Amino acid sequence: MSPKDFPSRVLWWQVGATVAAALFFVMSMVWEYEHTWSFGERYYLPHLVRANTLGRLYPAPLRYRLLTMVDSQGAEHLAPGNEIEATTLKDGRPGYRLTEEGRQEGAVKLKLEWFDQNVDSAWVRTRLQEDVYNRAVWDYIEYRVASSTASTRSVQHSDSP
Repeated sequence: MSPKDFPSRVLWWQVGATVAAALFFVMSMVWEYEHTWSFGERYYLPHLVRANTLGRLYPAPLRYRLLTMVDSQGAEHLAPGNEIEATTLKDGRPGYRLTEEGRQEGAVKLKLEWFDQNVDSAWVRTRLQEDVYNRAVWDYIEYRVASSTASTRSVQHSDSP
């Protein structure tokens, strides 16, 4: 390799492809968050991140502020993402209400209140994944990771001898 060939063009193409793939990944996740996620999924995202990060680092219960509701059978659970929406109360404060879909699913507005106390992060993580998101975190990003890395792999393989 002569001094003219340093730094290699292949390296710059790989770095550029990696940066482009990372930008594509971030932009597609932001688009999905803004356009397809329900109010509840957006509201609970910081709680899920906290339960998956701090909750795994510190075994002590952490404080969470979650919205609970009672269904028609009398069972109390986290309000699913598609069954609640933000609204403004009569006194002008922000509030929450059941959606029409929530009423059709059998939810009753007997109790729609904050659950604000110290709880185990593993419980919060499990409840959010089962009651709100209905899927694991990887399921949200799997397609974006695959499509982002496919563009990087094609550049890497096209410059190979």
